[in-house]
Parts: sequence; C-alpha cells; structure tokens
Amino acid sequence: MAPSPPPPPSPRDSPLLYGLALVANGPAKFGLTLLDPTSGAAVVVGGAHSTLFGEGDLVALDGARGLLYYLGDSPRGATLVALNTSDGGEVCSAAVALREVGFVGLGQTLSFDAATDTLVLSGLVAIVANGSAPSHAVYRAPARGGCGPFSLVGSFGAAAFVPTLHSSSLDADGQRLFVTLATSKTAAAIGVVDLSPPRRARAGWPSSPRALPAQTTRY
Repeated sequence: MAPSPPPPPSPRDSPLLYGLALVANGPAKFGLTLLDPTSGAAVVVGGAHSTLFGEGDLVALDGARGLLYYLGDSPRGATLVALNTSDGGEVCSAAVALREVGFVGLGQTLSFDAATDTLVLSGLVAIVANGSAPSHAVYRAPARGGCGPFSLVGSFGAAAFVPTLHSSSLDADGQRLFVTLATSKTAAAIGVVDLSPPRRARAGWPSSPRALPAQTTRY
C-alpha cells in the first residue's frame, strides 16, 4: 500500500507560498497548491477546479481573509475565481467583461490592492484590427470575500500589437499599475498606468469611467 501523502503545512507553522497546479487533463482541471518555502514540500489541497488557469501571474492573495483569487477561463468567458486557502474549496466565481486573445489570460492582469482593499483587473476590450491600437479596460472589485461587483475605472491604450504579456505589478501606495506590453512584433515596453482618482474624487473612486493616464518605456 502506498504511503499516505503528508498533511498540508499549516499557515500557523510557517509562511507559505500559494499557487495553482494542473491536477487533471482531458479536461484540464486545477487545484490549490501550498508550498513550504523552507523545505520545498508542496501539496495540493482540496478538489479540482474546472475554470482554466493560464500561464502567468494571474493570481492575487488576500491573506487576511484566506482567499486566493485567480483569473481564468470558463464557458462564460474570462472568469474570476476565489479559493479558500485552508481547504482549497471554491468560494465564488464570476464572469468579467474582458476579451481573450487566443490563450487563457493573454492580455489580462489581476492584483490585490491592499491600500483600497480591492481587486484590480485589466484586460482587452477591443481586438486589434486594421492597424488600430487595442484598448484596455481596468476594473475594481471589493475584496470582501466575494467575486464582484466589478466597477469600470477607465481604459488605456498603450500597446500597438499583442497587449499585456502576463506580467504586471501594482504599486498600491502610488496607485500605479505596471504591465509589460508589446508595442510591435519585435519591440517590448513597460506600461505605467495611473490609477489614482482625480483630485475632485480623492474621497472615493470616480463614479464614471475615464481615460487613464499611461506611459510606456521601451526596453
């Protein structure tokens, strides 16, 4: 008889790394994975989830509430899913009005904004056609243990070819979203998107969508 797998490491025992692992194929399914950074021991916790997960950094951890969010794909299109970090169970899921470009997650970002206790999601709203540049929508959703509702903050357009390439980072203090972009088939850039509200709306987020200031730096 094969030995029983070791119990999952306890968050109270040591810090943990959280992620998703492909646990089944045909169809593909994913499971919450806990990794002990000291020993390297990894275990899959809970059942398998059918919402597809793309390669990249489309996960966000709300450690205070014990939730791992991921942005994936389901028959509903782009889908936000929240998993319980204790048992791997699905807490909620909701479709997001973001387009997909060939592969799950391509052109999308997901971040947890601790400064405002919200999730920040971005993705394509218009496919490149006839040389026109794509437009990216940015949404916020309250991080209250649910998936949504999603409020459209605004949009930016800073890529002339394939949009955001799976890599992003949020500066919560400065309210800036950094994304990697492809400005052409052979040129890459880092886009910096200003998410801070206008001065007249400092007490809260704007009630209507707006054009978000963005700049790109080639590298």
